[in-house]
Amino acid sequence: MLPIEERDHVDYPKKIMKITELMDIGFPKVYLMNAYQDRNQKFAWKMDVTKKNSHILFDTDGLEEYRLKQIATEKQANRRLRLVM
Repeated sequence: MLPIEERDHVDYPKKIMKITELMDIGFPKVYLMNAYQDRNQKFAWKMDVTKKNSHILFDTDGLEEYRLKQIATEKQANRRLRLVM
């Protein structure tokens, strides 16, 4: 089975999910933290921004769009790399 970041489609059980719930369905924590820290993202936020250890929440529709865009960008970079070699 492909890693979750490489699958064509992921079925999410809920519209809004905590980072721990996403890790339970197979997302690596590093991948989710990189997505959360991306300056252009608008799909992840802290439940309470005043608390350091507040839960990070993800809108799964936005995460799926981000994930598919990342896959497309990777494929395009690989194609360009093959053309150069």
